[in-house]
Formats: sequence, C-alpha cells, structure tokens
Amino acid sequence: MTETRSRLLEAGVDLLHELGIHPGVTHVRLTEVAHRAGYSTSAAYRCWETQADFHRDLAIAALEWHDRALIADTTRMVRTIISAHAPWLEVLRVGGNSNVERTPAEVEFYIALAIRAASGCDPEVGLAADRRVTEGLDAHGELYSVLLEVYGREMRPPYTIDHLAAVIGALADGFAIQDVSGDKHPHLERDEMGEGVGRDWTLFACVLEILSERMTRPRGAM
Repeated sequence: MTETRSRLLEAGVDLLHELGIHPGVTHVRLTEVAHRAGYSTSAAYRCWETQADFHRDLAIAALEWHDRALIADTTRMVRTIISAHAPWLEVLRVGGNSNVERTPAEVEFYIALAIRAASGCDPEVGLAADRRVTEGLDAHGELYSVLLEVYGREMRPPYTIDHLAAVIGALADGFAIQDVSGDKHPHLERDEMGEGVGRDWTLFACVLEILSERMTRPRGAM
C-alpha cells in the first residue's frame, strides 16, 4: 500500500507540474493519476477514501518536491562571479537580476508558492509549507554566509543572517507573484556603479544593495 501510494503521489506531482499554474490542486483527478501510474481506480481509492484526502496529500507532496537544480544553478553562478573577482555590487546585481528573471518553465516554484499561500486552510499542508520555507531559508542563509565571508563582510547588529534570508525570500516571493500576474519587473540603467559593475539593474537588485548597506557591513567596522 505504501509503495502504491508513493507512486500515485509521484505521478500526481508530475501531472500537477505538466498542467501548469492553477488555484490549488483540485484540478488533478485521482482517476487520471491512477491511469498514469498504471493502477486501477479501485487501487487508488484503497489509498484514499475521497478526492479531498488525495488532494491534501498531493498538496503536501508538491510542497516537499524540490528542483535541486535551482539552488545548484544559483551556487554555480555565485562561484563563477567569485572566480572572476567581481566587485560586491556586481554580485548583488547578478544575483538580484537572476532571482526575478524566472521563466514559465519554472512552474514548480509558482505552484508551491500558490499552495503555500492557501496552506493555512489545512494544518497538515501548513506544516509542509513551514518545512519548505524553513529548508529554503536555511539553504539561502548558508549561501549568503559564504558570500559575506568571501567578500569580507558581516551582519550589522542586531540583524542576523536569518533576518537577511527572511527579507530577501519575502521580497523574491512577492515579486514572483507580481510577475505571474503579468506585471513586468522594473529594470533600471545605472551609470554610477563603477568598474566591473554592470548597468542593467532590476528593482530587486537595487533593493538588495540597500539591504546590504543597512543589514551588513565590512568585517570589523563599527
């Protein structure tokens, strides 16, 4: 039963991603998932008594599914910048631009965001949403810690790396919602940034610069 349930949920998440962004997960039918996974409808209903039970577990599975390539791509990008000895501001520009220049193919991110927004309606889904947020913030907090170390910066008290990750995460999610709603993210041409820093800045990257100035400082500065 456990193996059948696992395979059905895996097929359900695959179908959820294929169908694209919808409110919730109720558009994914258990009968279709069973067919895709190679099971009969009766076998599927031995795992869940109702569609509602299936949809709850599907929402949790979708939140627990992660495209590991996303954080890996970010890490590779950061390593490339560091290897090129790029200035700190260029790190903020490139990192900020990449975080809001998402493509429609990144449907998993948007689906999880939509489920998280409605997760308060169900305690189990809410717990899964909390786990996803915590794991994401922890991963990005580790990345920011490495960047601060490499560039000789530290958090400015009373702020912590967790505060920085939380703020950046909230901004990234908010801009993602604007993007999927059809609002094009603003870009600015900045000529005053100095050698080694590009001119094309997203608004998000500009905010990262402000956060960097207020929440971090050069190591040892008072």
